[in-house]
Order: sequence, then structure tokens, then C-alpha cells
Amino acid sequence: SKLKVPPRVFVPTFWIGNGNSWDYLHAFTKSRHLSAIEIRELSELGVEFGAHGHSHCPLSHMSERKIREELTRSKETLEDVVGEPIQSLAYPYGMVNQRVLTIASEVGYTSGYTMALPHSADTLLQQGRIPVYSLDTVGTLSAKLPGQF
Repeated sequence: SKLKVPPRVFVPTFWIGNGNSWDYLHAFTKSRHLSAIEIRELSELGVEFGAHGHSHCPLSHMSERKIREELTRSKETLEDVVGEPIQSLAYPYGMVNQRVLTIASEVGYTSGYTMALPHSADTLLQQGRIPVYSLDTVGTLSAKLPGQF
């Protein structure tokens, strides 16, 4: 809010309201993912939500049927919660391949994000992103913004 950067939060929909069990930042203390009510309230305040798969498993390791299921279920679940179309996707663990890109497009995603930093060679479905973590402060977030590298 201070930096006037609109947040976009990527949600693994199976985990809505459940504890976080994979993030290295929470190895010693578990945290709870946002609930459906919290997601809806934040959306109404202007937070943009995107999908992060349903189960937060690496999509590039799955069959085409399973990729389609993960991406469709995640998109539809999140659309039901926020009440508007979900078009962005952050690939779990940043892992993506051509099969995932093709299916993401077919399912209706128009933008996709990896774990790499933004680069001039990025495409709409394979963009770098600047991650924000619970340990970030206004200072570390400010340093991550474009022009600050």
C-alpha cells in the first residue's frame, strides 16, 4: 500500500484455509493459508488473485490429463470464490514446459509466471516475477521493484 504496488496473490486451491506444509519459511512454524472468506474480502479490497494449481505439485511432471485437471480445477475453484474470471497462473515451484504452456492457454489462462526474474525474452504465459515473502519488509520489497536492481 505504501509503495502503491497492487498485490497479486497466487492460490493453490486445495490448500485454501489449510496449513502450509511445504514452504521452507514455515519449516519450524506452520501457517494457515487464506480462507475462502478472506480471499473474497481481499478481492473486494482490490487484491488480484491468480491460480497456483490445485494441489501445488510440479505440473511439468504430470500427464496431460492431470495437468488439465489441476489447472481447470484451480481456475474454477478460485473463480467461484472471487466471483470473477481468473486469468493468471503462477506455476508451482516455477516449473513449466511446453505441455504445461499449451494446456494453460487452452484452459483459459492469459498470463503465467515462473520463479525466474523478469527478462526481455519473457512471453505472456512464461514471465518472470518478483516474489514477495512473509519475511519481506517495506525496504526489501522496495529494493525488489523495477529500477532497483
